[in-house]
Amino acid sequence: MGTLVHVGLAYRYGMLLPQKPDWLVYPDPRTALWTCGQDTPQLAEVALYIFDHYQMFYSVNTWQPLLVEHQFEVNLEGEPYTARLDLLAVENGEIIMPDHKTKGYIKRETGYEYRADRQMLTCLALARFYGYDVKRVVINAMTKGFQGQQP
Repeated sequence: MGTLVHVGLAYRYGMLLPQKPDWLVYPDPRTALWTCGQDTPQLAEVALYIFDHYQMFYSVNTWQPLLVEHQFEVNLEGEPYTARLDLLAVENGEIIMPDHKTKGYIKRETGYEYRADRQMLTCLALARFYGYDVKRVVINAMTKGFQGQQP
């Protein structure tokens, strides 16, 4: 389900890039999400539910994407080391790094648990290594409901 929501979000922000990525092959985010989820229609329905509510909640886009689903690579002692970030964007003149997190149910305090997340810290370090002056990380947490509540 999380992967499918990521597909929808990649399309949402990828369509805003001045140069469209090669992977942008479907006409819109919902089509991409539904097509990629055709083998698991139950999960695709939940992912569409979450994505559609995300679209409604963020109907005005304040993030101008710079990189979407971008993979950074460096060589460490002759070995390639990679990390893929969800999104690098500009908001109010500053570069931010939103990281999409999806769960069936989350606690309202979600976000603190990612302070020392290795993937996020690696993406942050690599973005800065490649010259992006990231000012903050945004935990973009999505769910179909809060713990103890039904959607």
